[in-house]
Amino acid sequence: MKILIVDDSPDLLNILHWSLKRCGYSCETAYYREGLIRNISTTVPALILMDVNLDADDGRQLCLELKQNPATKTIPVILCSARHELLQNFKSFLADDYIEKPFEMKLLVSKIEKLLKLSTHKLTS
Repeated sequence: MKILIVDDSPDLLNILHWSLKRCGYSCETAYYREGLIRNISTTVPALILMDVNLDADDGRQLCLELKQNPATKTIPVILCSARHELLQNFKSFLADDYIEKPFEMKLLVSKIEKLLKLSTHKLTS
């Protein structure tokens, strides 16, 4: 299953990409809105892990746009940020979950697995 990681930090993208790959996931990375849109238009990911602060973009707003689009609304989205106050109302942006930076990979993987299970169940029900 492909996970799309969206963050404006190349270092964090590399760390997450290789860490999730070691856990058995196929990963793609994107820096900004354009990369996110380009990536989704070629292959729909099983899940999106997106930073809230994306340089000129707000990851929460991007999440809301994805969830309001019929073509992408079923893709689970996990928002992440180092600023707790930006994640407090993650549900109002229709995100499926959130995680605070810094985080342990074990916690991130458990959140990913939970959402992928729910997502797969919805598709087969």
